[in-house]
Amino acid sequence: MHFKSAFLIVFVLQLFLAPAFAQYIFKGKIAGNDSAPLQGVSIAVNQRVITSSGSNGTFEFNSKTDSVNIRFSSIGYQTVSAVYGAAENMLIILNQSTTLLEEAVVKAYEGNTALKNMSATISVLNKADLERYSNTSIVAAVNTVPGVKMDERSPGSYRLSIRGNLLRSPFGVRNIKVYWNGIPFTDANGNTYLNQVGFNNVGKVEILKGPGGSMYGAGTGGVVLLSTRNPVNNEHSIVLNVLAASYGTYGSDMAYKKSTDNSNTSLSYAHQQSDGWRNHTNMRRDVANYTGSFTISKKQTIHTNIFYSDLYYQTPGGITQRQMDSAAQQSRQASGSFKSAATQQAAIYLKTFYAGFANEYNFNDQWSNVTSVYTSHTQFKNPSILNYQRKTEQGIGGRSVTKFHRNNFTSHAGGEYQYG
Repeated sequence: MHFKSAFLIVFVLQLFLAPAFAQYIFKGKIAGNDSAPLQGVSIAVNQRVITSSGSNGTFEFNSKTDSVNIRFSSIGYQTVSAVYGAAENMLIILNQSTTLLEEAVVKAYEGNTALKNMSATISVLNKADLERYSNTSIVAAVNTVPGVKMDERSPGSYRLSIRGNLLRSPFGVRNIKVYWNGIPFTDANGNTYLNQVGFNNVGKVEILKGPGGSMYGAGTGGVVLLSTRNPVNNEHSIVLNVLAASYGTYGSDMAYKKSTDNSNTSLSYAHQQSDGWRNHTNMRRDVANYTGSFTISKKQTIHTNIFYSDLYYQTPGGITQRQMDSAAQQSRQASGSFKSAATQQAAIYLKTFYAGFANEYNFNDQWSNVTSVYTSHTQFKNPSILNYQRKTEQGIGGRSVTKFHRNNFTSHAGGEYQYG
């Protein structure tokens, strides 16, 4: 009886004291508003710093309670503090600070490090740099970068030159590789329809001057890395912007953004139209865009980027010096057997559907892999003065990069495939 009583007492004590010694696991990943992982973020529980994020932005700690007040802080980013429940797939987004002089962190060459530590010639346009100008066009912001010149020959038609690489190209974005959230955006032919992008969704632009080498393929002129403007941590909002200006300029965009502990999604629609300063320079663009990041586990995160763009703009053509002096706003006039730009209804009709998916997997603190695939479908029509062009383009492709990082040593290996 004495042995049975002692056993019963021990059992009852274990039953009541077990919850007091239970350990709840908190695991997750910390990233910036451009989805890049953040290393060295200070993590404090109940005002006491207990750990910091690793090289892949991951963190893990245990707690005796299933919900605690956690504070995430890092220089150059807004501090996030809230009560979180125990989970193993938390996704924490830190928004860049608008009051502190932020550190420029670049994703180029898979570095995810400070700009000052990069040996390559890289320029970064953050959200604050882009919002300094009108979101109807990215031209003004890009032209603040030394060695880079962006032209808009007619509303909606862009020409990008890095270190003069487009001296012999009259229009378009060529010899430059463009990636959107790490997924190839330039097609297999080397063409980039940059005018399809709704720039209200772009939160960061990195410009690599000169060839990107084997890391980014045959972009002899340079590389442009676009990052989506993601919602901040725990944001659940609907944003509506309306713009009206001279020459029939009107724009509106609406976005639904939601951020939870393990997901980050944004659905937006943007419309823009303008009559233009010159004759025959009407433009209309509609863009629907969906982006999302989902933390499946501590090791795995999935990113999506899907958009549909419908673009139309008229091409006024060139005029002579005498015509410009008499009426600079006129479009190209009829000459000989050739009709005028207005009579010929010279214009660009461009419709594109693009879908990209990326899988980010961290095997451990040293090995990680990012694999992305995309598909695109483009309908292009261009009646002009000298010819009429109509084409349909389909493209598929993928990119995979494996990274090894230990102490101060980093190595990358991977490949990229595109077919059009």
